[in-house]
Amino acid sequence: MDFGCCSAAQDRVVEDDSGDLPNSMISYSDSLGSFDCQANTLSVDYRNVTPLFRALEQEDWKAVLVFLATGRWSSSPLSSAYDYLHDPSPERQARTWVHCTGSKGETQWKQLPLHAAISYLAPLPVVQKLVEFYGDALRSADDTGNLPLHLAFGFGSSDSIVAYLIKEYPQALSIKGLQNRRPVDCCDLGPNKLRGEIIRACQEHTRSSMMKDWDQHWKKSLHDAKQRAGLLDQFSANSQTLEEVFNELVQVKIELKKTQELAKSRPTMIITKTEPVPDEKVPRSLGKAPSEMSRMVSFSKRLKPKAILRSIRSSQSSTVAPSSSGK
Repeated sequence: MDFGCCSAAQDRVVEDDSGDLPNSMISYSDSLGSFDCQANTLSVDYRNVTPLFRALEQEDWKAVLVFLATGRWSSSPLSSAYDYLHDPSPERQARTWVHCTGSKGETQWKQLPLHAAISYLAPLPVVQKLVEFYGDALRSADDTGNLPLHLAFGFGSSDSIVAYLIKEYPQALSIKGLQNRRPVDCCDLGPNKLRGEIIRACQEHTRSSMMKDWDQHWKKSLHDAKQRAGLLDQFSANSQTLEEVFNELVQVKIELKKTQELAKSRPTMIITKTEPVPDEKVPRSLGKAPSEMSRMVSFSKRLKPKAILRSIRSSQSSTVAPSSSGK
């Protein structure tokens, strides 16, 4: 990654996260600039870069480790006293953003010391110390949208550093950076492409295994539910697929709902007491009882033809009253 180097022709500029100069500042020296000791994060122009960031670019890992451990850049007592009075603490420099601006004031790139350390393949102790001083750096994306884990995969960091970054912030594995790449996808751009292929193969196997386990779990759950509902016997359960079982349950639910709606829509029968109607006003279809002839005709449908004729004749003769019997 090209960090670039601008001409050191202007004083150090320090801003807070809002882009404005902080109200309360403590100035350590004119050459090193000013730092806001109250803000959680700082920002400094690359033309007056922090000593920590400069040492990371120079890959002076021994000096970086000494500074992060003691806050001093030299073992000399005089130098240590000067550093203590003039340099911001390791904690402050670890959380300081370094940005480079173009001729029109646009930001060309912006990084934290952790981004630079991973880009220059710093050893694990340096990375651990920077994370210890500023843990939010793991969740901070540079100007391209890449997290430290993206850079670790892209620049081919050691397995120990990759494992450490994942352990401290595992959610980074699913976060997309530049060009919608996840951290593992950045392996394709770096020196260790095989690492990306191995990780993706493991992820695919894990995903397939989880889907298979979930499918079996749902099949068993639906099978148990159907058995409890009496919809499926033990022998036919094993031959039906998950989709068939699910569709059958849905159909049963639909039929049950229709039955309930039909029961609700039926009107309630109300029985009221009415006065009897005179016989002469009752329509024939609403008579109290069918005549003997109609009863016999109805019954005759179940008899043989000769029997039907005899039954009709006998019924006709019985209905004719003798003319002389009443006298």
